[in-house]
Amino acid sequence: MNKYAKSLLSIFLTVVITIVLHYAGVLLGFEEFLKKIIFSGSSNLYKISVQIEDIQQEFSSEQELEAAYKKLKLKEIQFLKNESEYLELKNENKILREQQLFLEKQTVKTIGADVIGKQIDPISRTITINRGSNDNIQVGNPVIADGGLLVGIISSVYKNDAIARLLTDNESRIASMLLNQEKSIGIIEGGFGLTIKMTFIPQHEIVEIGNIIVSSGLEKNIPRGLIIGEVSSVEKEPFEPFQRALISIPLSYDKLDVVSVIIQ
Repeated sequence: MNKYAKSLLSIFLTVVITIVLHYAGVLLGFEEFLKKIIFSGSSNLYKISVQIEDIQQEFSSEQELEAAYKKLKLKEIQFLKNESEYLELKNENKILREQQLFLEKQTVKTIGADVIGKQIDPISRTITINRGSNDNIQVGNPVIADGGLLVGIISSVYKNDAIARLLTDNESRIASMLLNQEKSIGIIEGGFGLTIKMTFIPQHEIVEIGNIIVSSGLEKNIPRGLIIGEVSSVEKEPFEPFQRALISIPLSYDKLDVVSVIIQ
């Protein structure tokens, strides 16, 4: 056997023995020692650097970068949630402020009442209050809440209590007006106890998301300008004479516990 063949055989045997010793666990301590030497010298070569404007941060591994990203993403989600809640509260305050200014300019008489009962099903939405004919409550009186938002109309009256049909009730029909350029007139209708919409808005008139909807004053006992809500979306078909607007309301009717009745 020549010298070249002997060298190849030696290399082959060395590789085989090393593999056998590796799987047998004999070289575990030696391998860990080598890893420490190798990675301690090369860790700086594999650092990940991220710079945003004047701020620079280094990460020693992809795992550390991923963890930092997840943490930042959670903060972003929380920020967006807080911003959404802020905008919602800002919108509610705007509507309530406008309603309060309206009430201050009106000479209406109200009487406070506690909600002592609720009927909530897929069709009907009514509340029972602890005021009745003995308190001058009459059928058709508007019911307001949270500073003056119109939430329903008295539908039945007894001596010491009364029932109010909420605007989300399927049988609710209230003459309303959009605070847009044309002061569009329409009808507020309830939708399966969940939503309200404004119908019979002339097709050619401009309706925009965010427009405020108020009572039109065309009905007996309901003064003009009581705020109902604002436009959240518009349904408009090219060949129909009227368009519709879905209305968002700044409070939950299901959580009403104190209301006022305008008795004029």
